[in-house]
Amino acid sequence: MKRKMLIKQVSWMAARAINNRFRGLFGYKEDDEEGFPSPADVYKKDVLVLKSAGLSMRKAEYGESRISSEWI
Repeated sequence: MKRKMLIKQVSWMAARAINNRFRGLFGYKEDDEEGFPSPADVYKKDVLVLKSAGLSMRKAEYGESRISSEWI
């Protein structure tokens, strides 16, 4: 039980850190819980820049291709 709780806590903390870094790429502050970049703004970012926020290469590529084909 303790191991599962620790894994969930670490996963949550990692997800929060990635979210904060991702939003930071677009000028959002860590303490500002409101706001998220538009699909058009994400599309303009290079895949490697998105990856630098902590996204896997596959997620960065998927986000770019899905955004470009469906949301713009």
